[in-house]
Amino acid sequence: MPSKDEWKKRNMELISKKKWIIDGNVNHGDTMEPRFEAADLIIFLDINRFICLTSVIKRNGKKRSDTLQYHDEKFNKDFFHFCKGIWNYSKTRKHTMISLHKKSPDKSFFIIDSRRKMNKLLRQWKDEKN
Repeated sequence: MPSKDEWKKRNMELISKKKWIIDGNVNHGDTMEPRFEAADLIIFLDINRFICLTSVIKRNGKKRSDTLQYHDEKFNKDFFHFCKGIWNYSKTRKHTMISLHKKSPDKSFFIIDSRRKMNKLLRQWKDEKN
């Protein structure tokens, strides 16, 4: 795991590029504002916390091709901390996203509150690409 300072530095390097995509918010709140300001499009996945936790627990321990080598999901203190962050998200960080959007209402900002809507949007973008 990179240190907090190294993580901030990596984020600043990424968002200084012409094109970038960053996934994640629960663990990286301290870099949220600069990412928001640099973004052209923000997709806020506001999925029900029960669904999110169920998905995390189901995939826990399974190696995924989309995760870094050091990110070994297993039932440990970090995993439970992550789950707590998901559970408390609407109380702790959701308001940050909404506040940032209010500060920059000209930014393209989508709130997606269900997997059905997320899949519909992905299909639409895929169709537009083809």
